[in-house]
Amino acid sequence: MRSMLDIFAYDRTLVNDELARMRYEASIRPGFQEAFSQMFPAPGQRSVDGLASPEAGIGALSHQTLIIHGREDKVIPLANSYRLFELIAKSQLHVFGQCGHWTQIEHAARFNRLVGDFFAEAAIYSNFLQRPMSLLTSTIDQLARALWQAECGLLPIDTLSFRYPDLNETDAYEIARQKMKLRGRATVGYKLGYTSAAMRQQMNIDEPNYGVLSEDIGVAQDSGEVAFDSLIHPLVEPEMAVRLDRQLAGGGHDRQSVLLAGGVCMPALEICDTRYREYVFKAVDNIVDNSSSARYVLGAPHAISSVGDFRRIQVEFWADGKLLDQGRGSNSNGWSVDCRCLACQQTQS
Repeated sequence: MRSMLDIFAYDRTLVNDELARMRYEASIRPGFQEAFSQMFPAPGQRSVDGLASPEAGIGALSHQTLIIHGREDKVIPLANSYRLFELIAKSQLHVFGQCGHWTQIEHAARFNRLVGDFFAEAAIYSNFLQRPMSLLTSTIDQLARALWQAECGLLPIDTLSFRYPDLNETDAYEIARQKMKLRGRATVGYKLGYTSAAMRQQMNIDEPNYGVLSEDIGVAQDSGEVAFDSLIHPLVEPEMAVRLDRQLAGGGHDRQSVLLAGGVCMPALEICDTRYREYVFKAVDNIVDNSSSARYVLGAPHAISSVGDFRRIQVEFWADGKLLDQGRGSNSNGWSVDCRCLACQQTQS
């Protein structure tokens, strides 16, 4: 038993005589061997082969799929996961170095974070994907690539709704998701767009939406610099950012549950940019374009408990010694904490 367990772990310190004894005693409990044999009746190999799924069936999976593997896994070759990644269109593969078969044990914190984020992201899209997509998967992928190329090449394109008038919200969030996969960077947070009723009216948008903040678009507060010509139509907006101490899963959140989660509030700047020819678009175009998010800067954190009434927080926007604009937390969807509630409903229900 001890020799077999050595195969499972890259870190041999995880395997000791006590673990081997526990595993062995579990294997000789009354009824265990009989139950195991019933899983693989004679001839055993035929029963094992019967568990295998044909590649055509695997390739037909349309669900979002998370694959996690240890690079030094001696039980199941890493090549198997690479093959799954190739076959499943909506899959993501994460490989841990210096890790054997026990990914959930040897890299427990990272494993739990990946799985938690995966389910949270799935909830994000399930909230919005109530209507069937009107576009083919191949078209979704093509449009995601077109937007990604527009962003990378600083070459604005026509709005997608102009080319595809039937584009719906379900299509839009799926295109945005595929574009994030092309970016290939970790998600670190979310932004809510058009929480201000005045902004929604100005842009002819009915309700707030959301975008994803990835690790590569954050700008350091003190040393960061963003060249004006590195974006297409850059605009800067003052914002409030909140980082909670714990994840709020499920729907039904209110102001109190968000505040009780604890965390910090930060002044922030968002650099918006649209990958379209101008800031004239429909709600679905904005969703596809990651709610026009391009860069963000976070200021000094303040404990939520010390902030007081979010509605009364005053935000002033200065440049070159001149006050350009100002606002209050109450401008954000009635109350800024209501926006956090909306974020929880949208991103983690």
